[in-house]
Amino acid sequence: MQFKDKVIERRADFEGLFKGFTRLKAVSYVTSPKTLVDWMEKLGYESIEVVVGENLSNREVQDVAKEGTDFVAKLGVLMTEGRLRVHSPKKKSLHTKFYILEGDGKRRIIQGSPNLTESARRVNQVNYVWYLDDVADDSPVLARLLKSYDRHLTRGPSWET
Repeated sequence: MQFKDKVIERRADFEGLFKGFTRLKAVSYVTSPKTLVDWMEKLGYESIEVVVGENLSNREVQDVAKEGTDFVAKLGVLMTEGRLRVHSPKKKSLHTKFYILEGDGKRRIIQGSPNLTESARRVNQVNYVWYLDDVADDSPVLARLLKSYDRHLTRGPSWET
């Protein structure tokens, strides 16, 4: 397992952390539906599952509406197919942000300040992450993080159809 860290100051810094993987499990305080759909299409993700820290705000609903009916249809198809699953908390907000990426026999764990949003992609702020590459299936770090993911997941109802 290799420990690395990165200051994110450019779009390429942020998206580069997520390239080369096909599955993502994430906990992110806020999440942009556009980012999720873009990553499914442009980065080749087969599945994305996200626990969001806040229920959809009016801003996210307006952002989805601005994308138009084709975008809403894509979002609906991905969710109906089970390739995109988004869960929200029942009670308290979750401000946690961590990401478990898998694909082609490799795994990366990222923990840091950026959310999965368009503003994080545009890098309107400077963010910092640390991450672990080459995380083995039997890693105690992975086991503990998956357990933490499950605890976040069980805090709220699912949006999936």
